Amino acid sequence: MMDITERHRAEKHIQELNRDLERRAQDLELTTEELRVTNEELHRANEKLHEANVGLQVANKELERLTESVALELRRPLVSLHHLAHLIDQDDALALLPQTEQLFQLMHANTEEMDRLTEGLLQVARIIQRPLQKQTVAPKTLVREVLQELEPDRQDRQVEITIGELGEGQADPALLKLVWSHLLSNALKFTRQHAYAQTIFRAFQRYHREDEYEGAGIWLAMVEWIIRRHGGRVWVEGEENNGAAFYFTFG
Repeated sequence: MMDITERHRAEKHIQELNRDLERRAQDLELTTEELRVTNEELHRANEKLHEANVGLQVANKELERLTESVALELRRPLVSLHHLAHLIDQDDALALLPQTEQLFQLMHANTEEMDRLTEGLLQVARIIQRPLQKQTVAPKTLVREVLQELEPDRQDRQVEITIGELGEGQADPALLKLVWSHLLSNALKFTRQHAYAQTIFRAFQRYHREDEYEGAGIWLAMVEWIIRRHGGRVWVEGEENNGAAFYFTFG
């Protein structure tokens, strides 16, 4: 009788141990699942952090290129101004020469270019810090507004403008208008040399002869930056003696 009772107790104890082990196994399984979910979340967070870091590195490199290019752009007219001032300073007789007025005109032109570059740089700085404000935009409306603003630049010139089908999209209207403004204004004086098309969007790089057109690198660099912020891309195609065509997309 004692043996049966002891065996019954032992079996009951074993059953309790088994139930306890099952509970522990279930708890372990739940903990393992929670850890798996946590690991997946951490993995996704790490991927997003990596993407953010890559984006930050790209942005920093672009800013570095912009800063370097700005220094180069601003240095060129400054050197010209310094040289012209030196010529006038070294020779008092220049004040009596017919060329003196021309020299001062060149100095004035360089000063105006400095103003344009400075304004462009300030605009770049404002755009870099400005958060995107996307909304539904009608590109045709923006293009017409820009063309109206550029009307003085089109006077006394044979310019044919055709506006095709431009569907609505999500974009920052102020920034998209800047894109149209810079592209269309530069289209009025754009080079026909296809060789320059490959490097035209390097920040602030000149792509035409300096005695032909005003500097436009800063505006084209800004266009590329705005389009990239919208998740799009911009490119240019051209053939020698056959003009050039700009294309861009935005998300």
